[in-house]
Amino acid sequence: MTSPDVGRYEQHTAPAGTDPELVRTAAGLVDMMLSAWSEPEQERRRAVLDSCCVPEVSYVNLLAEATGTAAVAELLGRLTAQFPGVRPVRSSALDFHHRYARFEWVIQNEAGQPLLQGLDVIVLSEEHDRIASVITFFGAVNRTATYTYGVPAYGAP
Repeated sequence: MTSPDVGRYEQHTAPAGTDPELVRTAAGLVDMMLSAWSEPEQERRRAVLDSCCVPEVSYVNLLAEATGTAAVAELLGRLTAQFPGVRPVRSSALDFHHRYARFEWVIQNEAGQPLLQGLDVIVLSEEHDRIASVITFFGAVNRTATYTYGVPAYGAP
């Protein structure tokens, strides 16, 4: 059975001339970072984050922020302790340019039911080999916006 979102999940966007391997690497780093949420032990969470993030990675959402893989691992542990069995999954492809990417995610319960959705923006390291920062927005992506910087959005009347 194919999910209607499969194409959206796999077909990353990037400007012409962008190395496709770079975009695939960024997607892999994102997926690895999200997998850290499922690690029950602090040291294992940190090891996952150490493999995909710079040591001084910054993470910020509406409710909390942390800097460094140890602090981010601890923050993820606090969040998952409040909601056992939840896990975030990437629910869109990456929209990528330069060192920046955005993607949508869903936090699911153990039964796979969505509990919360949102959007993350990441910045890669100068070498493009690790995540340097993560900015998280909670809630569904607003697809009804009609103007951006005074210019009608694509598809707007």
